[in-house]
Amino acid sequence: DKLRVRDNEKEDWKTGTVTDMRGDKPVVKLDGQSRGFTWTFFEPIGGSADIKPTPPSGGKISVGDKVQVRDNEKEDWKNGTVTDMRGDKPVVQLAGQSRGFTWTFYELEGGGGGGKEEKPSSGGKISIGDKLRVRDNEKEDWKTGTVTDMRGDKPVVKLDGQSRGFTWTFSNPS
Repeated sequence: DKLRVRDNEKEDWKTGTVTDMRGDKPVVKLDGQSRGFTWTFFEPIGGSADIKPTPPSGGKISVGDKVQVRDNEKEDWKNGTVTDMRGDKPVVQLAGQSRGFTWTFYELEGGGGGGKEEKPSSGGKISIGDKLRVRDNEKEDWKTGTVTDMRGDKPVVKLDGQSRGFTWTFSNPS
């Protein structure tokens, strides 16, 4: 089935093909792309009876909801909790973080996505020796490093090729 998809009402519609279903959401691979994703808004092209369009409310995300977030289509999904709303965008705090942020892509947890967040080797807790992706703000590119120490519940991460480690605003398993 062909669908029109977008993640917010301000975006232009994109065209793609349904490759799978995750719950009641279709996984749509955009024309010219190699992977499919779920989208906040979707509607059939050419009258497909199997897939119902997303209602204009867009997914009914509210404070307290468990959600998945990411800033671009190449990032893995990260799990978090909605702590506030900024207009129609949720402010999401990731586990282990002290504050929340808005994200480019978001959906209710379990709604699917391009990939689930991998858990650290210790089964959910970050430990010395774990590889993490880190950055200090949403605009910075992710950097990869190794946990060398813990300061309270924050990992000290030494970037690959660097001589000392630091704590970072954002960190997740690499």
